[in-house]
Amino acid sequence: MKPIFFLLTILGGMGVAHGEPLFESRPVHPLAINAEGTRLYAVNPAEGRLSIFALGGEEHPAPSLFAEVPVGLLPVTVRLRNEEEAWIVNELSDSITILSLPDHRTLATIATGDEPADVVFADGKAFVTCSRDHSVRVYDADSREELAILRLEGLLPRALAVSHGGDKVHVAFLHTSNGTTILPRTEAPAQEPPAYTDPTLPEPPQVAQIVSTEHPDIDYEVLDHDIATIDSDNLSISYTGGIGTNILALATTEDNTLLAANSEARNLIPFESELRGRFAISRLGILRADGFGDITLNPDPDGIFPNIDTTAADTALAQPMAVLPVTNEKAYLAAYGSDRIALIDLPTGTLDWRVDLRMNDDPEAPRGPLTVRGPRGLAVHPSQPRLYVFNKLSHTLSTIDTVAKEVIAEVGLATFPDLASDLKIGRALLQDARLSGNGSVSCASCHIDLERDGIAWNLGDPFGEMQTIPGALRSLHENDTYVNRTLHPLKGPMITQTLIGLSDQSKLHWRGDRARIQDFNPTFDKLMGGSEIPAAEMDKIADYLLALRHHPNPRLNPDRSFPAEIEGGDPLAGLLVFTKFENHCAACHSLPSGTSNNLDIPSTFGSFQPLKDAPLLTLEHRRHFDNRPGARNVTGFGLLSDGTGAGHEFPIVHPYSLHELDDVDRPASVRAKEKRDLTAFLLAFDNGTAPAVGQSATFTPGEGADPSKQARVELLQTLAGNEMTSTGLIARGHWQGERATFFYQPESGGYQAPDQEGEFTLADLLSGLTPGDSLTFLGVPVDSARRLSIDRDGNGLPDRGDAPALILNNQLLRWPTTRPGWTLHHSRDLRDWQPFTAPVHSDSEHYLAPADTPDDRQFFLLQRRW
Repeated sequence: MKPIFFLLTILGGMGVAHGEPLFESRPVHPLAINAEGTRLYAVNPAEGRLSIFALGGEEHPAPSLFAEVPVGLLPVTVRLRNEEEAWIVNELSDSITILSLPDHRTLATIATGDEPADVVFADGKAFVTCSRDHSVRVYDADSREELAILRLEGLLPRALAVSHGGDKVHVAFLHTSNGTTILPRTEAPAQEPPAYTDPTLPEPPQVAQIVSTEHPDIDYEVLDHDIATIDSDNLSISYTGGIGTNILALATTEDNTLLAANSEARNLIPFESELRGRFAISRLGILRADGFGDITLNPDPDGIFPNIDTTAADTALAQPMAVLPVTNEKAYLAAYGSDRIALIDLPTGTLDWRVDLRMNDDPEAPRGPLTVRGPRGLAVHPSQPRLYVFNKLSHTLSTIDTVAKEVIAEVGLATFPDLASDLKIGRALLQDARLSGNGSVSCASCHIDLERDGIAWNLGDPFGEMQTIPGALRSLHENDTYVNRTLHPLKGPMITQTLIGLSDQSKLHWRGDRARIQDFNPTFDKLMGGSEIPAAEMDKIADYLLALRHHPNPRLNPDRSFPAEIEGGDPLAGLLVFTKFENHCAACHSLPSGTSNNLDIPSTFGSFQPLKDAPLLTLEHRRHFDNRPGARNVTGFGLLSDGTGAGHEFPIVHPYSLHELDDVDRPASVRAKEKRDLTAFLLAFDNGTAPAVGQSATFTPGEGADPSKQARVELLQTLAGNEMTSTGLIARGHWQGERATFFYQPESGGYQAPDQEGEFTLADLLSGLTPGDSLTFLGVPVDSARRLSIDRDGNGLPDRGDAPALILNNQLLRWPTTRPGWTLHHSRDLRDWQPFTAPVHSDSEHYLAPADTPDDRQFFLLQRRW
């Protein structure tokens, strides 16, 4: 039978468009299904909402979207605590939204640490990973009071899993030590280029070397911590290693086998040509009580290297981002990079079957915004042979028949798309492993979610040519004097840089050897073993990357001003140290991003080859390396381009004479204070987004007088419309018994509703809360405020609450698709309304034929989803 296939994502609206700041979402557990199999819950990061689907019988495989409930900014996880309550993790808002499932009302908002990622429940407690805090926060699940903050020895804890019985909580670290570290160039041997290196090249520069942490010259410890295990009763912590470089997903079976989907980086192999098509291996780690094993998901590329097995691309499973056990012996796995779902037999490590999420696409159709799915979450129906797949990149939800092993439905994750179509294509191309020769790697294999993998690579090119780039003498304050900088293609190790926050950079890479993003097109061939893509598609990649923004630096005040003190230093005084002529910092690391996009004199920063003045964004993410003898490390790589640069040497990491700071004739106490102040400034370096973005306060009846919440909203009102903060303010939830959204107008100081005339004051909104209401005030980027509140379709007109016309024609119930966001509900008694899951869809209308209507369901109603 031909598969049933619905695709509704393109209905109405443009999604996030050009001009709005973009934040790359990192879903961890984006799908949840209730025990009865009647409701499916999916996060919608682009709009800060939770999508709720009704699930019909076997004859109606397409989930029906019937509610879109506001939560915080960038929701990445939804977990059902029970049948009454869902907890949604909001990564950008640094919060948890607790939602009442019966009436879709926000019960509470819990503030967490920086960039929360996942939540699970065990022993009456809620455990929440906070990625940038490198911690797990523990809450009483009933009272919602914080019980403990567990500081972990590992970087970027994200995915969580609970043992069967609830006595253990497992935590996956996204960045692990990988068993590699860096030998400084002063201790490393000379480079040994491959035999095929161009013999006309000059001698390569003396560079550092990536080595095993067991190398005899490494006298510090690098911890092998891939997974932390927390005792849910006494909160003690133990660690497990040897699993992989980047732990991408976790799950447990009923017999307490722990499944860890991961990617193993092969950065001990030097040179781009030697790494081509084989630099990362996708695996599933299996941890049992009697030992550890792993399943390699794709054929070993080493067997035919340097050739590329292009036939492997037809079945490859790249970058496993979700794993879901169905028995003690079987588990589903979602291959994010290759758009395939597999059923794996755990005891044998074999694959029972694969399903291609693109199986119903026209093979002759050009690549479009819906081509690349990016499966990131899985949920299995409790009684039907249905597997639901959350597709991040296409913003769709696929339904797989697990008996027929085929995609039988695909619907939009929300009423409106998440991105303008060309931005969506650009995002997808970066993360599509099918563009590699063997289908197993992509740009996102190292730039995970377009950020970093936490390690260094030697991507020197033995086939490359010498390159010349002019550089000014900024370190000598001679900004108009240029000297040619000569770059050797054998550049040595460089740590992976983030692809976020490139808008202020005119030269790319550590050495500035790429003038534009489009100049990276050869990477599809030279590193990934595929073919270069059309220039128009590279333009779309550039458009997407240049729109991406970093999360706020949590050390700053909401208005982007400095706090009074950080680690014993004054950041405002540190700014003065940074910009003082005699210290030269700002001469090269120009504000606002900390780069002058210049290649300066190599000797001024202790290098034997030219390097770009690096941006200072996200420095706090890389300050975890200590190379002193006997030191304990959670990573083998530091702050500088080659992975050296220890955090204990901060802020003067590279060897450069800062005249006043280094002047031994000045009092040591003064110089020490200045270094503390400079450290404070660099740790508070503005990443380009105000911390007011994402801040929230939730009010229920009787809480309008809460002084702390009211003060937070009043501060957000003050910051809305402020050019320095670029923030707006919205309010969303239930008000006077109805779903409601409001847009704050800084000019008038009032709140505008989409379907009512006039404006409301803050006092009006708080005093108007009735029993059962809740209203959440939320700081958002100013250019996104209207779309996130009163103008979802982006047409410049406020949304209205009137329903599209229902047309009854020859007993056929029809309504147009030109007004998306409405769901058909049915009732037997005009009181209990439930979403009707059987309507058929065409390009221009939804319709309901008499044969689709059971005799006892005579009443129908169109109801808005939000």
